[in-house]
Amino acid sequence: SASPTAVPPEEMAAEQEKKRLEAAADHIKAKLEQGKEFASLRDQIEMKVTAEGLRIELVDKSGSSFFDSGSALLRGESVGVLGLIAAEIGTLDNDLFIEGHTDSRQYTDQEQYTNWELSADRANAARRVMVHGGISPSQLKGVRGFADTQLHVAANPVDPRNRRVSITLLYRAGSF
Repeated sequence: SASPTAVPPEEMAAEQEKKRLEAAADHIKAKLEQGKEFASLRDQIEMKVTAEGLRIELVDKSGSSFFDSGSALLRGESVGVLGLIAAEIGTLDNDLFIEGHTDSRQYTDQEQYTNWELSADRANAARRVMVHGGISPSQLKGVRGFADTQLHVAANPVDPRNRRVSITLLYRAGSF
């Protein structure tokens, strides 16, 4: 008979899946370290394994953004970073979501184009680069714009770190 300390197979699968995602994060980190062109952005890429899966966030900071100000136009090195991430996670078969977030600053008085449009447009700009860079369109389960509804630095709604693109690589269905 099985010993009472045996780990249930679903727990083992979950642990293996977590290790797989952590390994993917380590590969991305290593590649970012190797690329001299990423030196200025390296500390703005945050990765952690959460209850959902692997979350990779490209976080703005004062004086350094992944996009042109108030626009969904990606800067050159940002395209490189997203391509590198896409090449790595494209080798996995996990589903993913790409999300855009803004700070609470209203940068225009236009009612037609607000932080809602900007956050969604930035997520879609990241999606285009990542599909080109190696993620499979079938992995993509959603592109979402959150405006300033999910602040990274809740205590300071206008903190530049609230402006970010989040890529969430979900745990595979069978692993939990």
